[in-house]
Amino acid sequence: MPTTIDVFTMPIDELRKRVAQVLVLLIQIDELLPGLVELTTDGRQHASRYRDGEAEALKGL
Repeated sequence: MPTTIDVFTMPIDELRKRVAQVLVLLIQIDELLPGLVELTTDGRQHASRYRDGEAEALKGL
């Protein structure tokens, strides 16, 4: 048995429980930060690229 537990080795019931907790947290994030934009696959393909240094500047957000 592995000495560390991760999403690939934990029992499926535990994984399901944790996924349910994550979904609750995602709902909370959506409520705390209204107006977040979700891009579709098509939207991601046509979205503009980061400008020089922009990606690095956004890491801290």
